[in-house]
Amino acid sequence: MTYYKDFTPCPYFNEGEWLCRLMAIGWLDRGKPYPKGPADDRVLERIHFLRGEFGRGFPSITTRGLYACTLCAVHNTGGTALDKSHINLFIPHRGFVFVAPGRVDHHIQAHEYLPPESFIEALLACPSPHSAEYRSAVRASNRGLDAPFFKDAPTVEGGV
Repeated sequence: MTYYKDFTPCPYFNEGEWLCRLMAIGWLDRGKPYPKGPADDRVLERIHFLRGEFGRGFPSITTRGLYACTLCAVHNTGGTALDKSHINLFIPHRGFVFVAPGRVDHHIQAHEYLPPESFIEALLACPSPHSAEYRSAVRASNRGLDAPFFKDAPTVEGGV
């Protein structure tokens, strides 16, 4: 997985019609500092839910291959490839979209990563990616345009 510092642009997905910034959250790597602290269980539950939703509905926004955690390798716990780590989360928030690796939950649980409060707020408020409400939120963040991944997706709930 590529390293991006939190709140920096994430150019990995800049193909297509993104008119807003894609802001990286949770793209950690060995030797790079990151904030630590306890995270609310609701954060982990929401990540699990959204990862499943993105995985089922948006195959065009996955990465190529599974991620082997470099932080685990540092702690001698294997660094084995994480299941479903090819899935990514796109969380709309006030004029931009947070992009987090789908296994950011692993960083939270195993390495005490504490995502920024603004990401946590957006994550907890994020509707199902298959809903008209989500599509509308992405459009609002992306200056009225659909996200590129909607082109390959099935029709969302509500017919939008």
